[in-house]
Amino acid sequence: MPSTATARNASITFARLARAAARSSCTAQPSAVALTAARLNPATSHRAAHTTPALRQAVAAAASPLPPSPSAAVPPHERARLAAFTARTGLNLDPELLRIVLTHRSYGKPGAEQSARFEFIGERALDLYVTEHIYLKYPELPTGALSSVVKAYVGDKAVQKVAVQFGVPQVMRWKGTHTPHTRGEIAIGASVLRSLIGALQTSLGPEATRAFVRAHFLSRTIDDLSAHLKVSAPMATLALLMKNQDRIRPVSRLLQETGRLSHAPVFLVGIYSGVEKIGEGAGSSKSHAEHSAAVDALCKHYLREVKDFSVPSEVAS
Repeated sequence: MPSTATARNASITFARLARAAARSSCTAQPSAVALTAARLNPATSHRAAHTTPALRQAVAAAASPLPPSPSAAVPPHERARLAAFTARTGLNLDPELLRIVLTHRSYGKPGAEQSARFEFIGERALDLYVTEHIYLKYPELPTGALSSVVKAYVGDKAVQKVAVQFGVPQVMRWKGTHTPHTRGEIAIGASVLRSLIGALQTSLGPEATRAFVRAHFLSRTIDDLSAHLKVSAPMATLALLMKNQDRIRPVSRLLQETGRLSHAPVFLVGIYSGVEKIGEGAGSSKSHAEHSAAVDALCKHYLREVKDFSVPSEVAS
């Protein structure tokens, strides 16, 4: 049991804090003194709360683990700008969340680092939805080529193009907001777009995010998929492929030629496995034509496309 003197001293201390809080009651936010008073003596805080508005606020703040931040509100002029961006892009996100993800960590103000967490989620969600789509669309694609094709869809250059189309650089907040003519705006725009995708994933769910990725990333055409097949010895690779499939070893046959004795000869070669022609190519020599025909055969195999398929993440959701 505490002594009478100790109890009296505690009451005097709390009374002084209460008077100090009363003097600060004209302010909109509870003072640090009021907060201290509310936490110091919770047994008497309820009674004191009826004395001054400041102490009532102090008790409420003391009971709240995360007091609201006055900076969380979006200013009216910025809310209008975000609404225009939402209408243009169709990204139906909460204005406060949209403001967070459009603020790059380079902005250098409190809270700017929050977008990095959304970027982390967005980058992985984008990789997942594109990778599983390409993996199932081209089931024979080797791992190296798969990685290369996915990068063509979700790499920095691809994301930057989508960000520019969305007008992200015009609405984002970053270090260039304070310092005009700062370089790196396009690259930062790609990071901010990934943050937007992360916000879609966490707030609207995978279905909305997949739809966004399909509409704005997977709808884009890759110029030459065969360029992602890095094969140094196509004829040897094709022979190994035929062996693994228990098929007849491939052979090349000259189909046509023209201008053999001229400065611009052209040879047309076919690659056959048994009686089946599996590839065809032309070149300025028979060896070049054979090389092209072997590459053609490999592309027909590895780039075989499946039209209808269901992705695992869609089935799971």
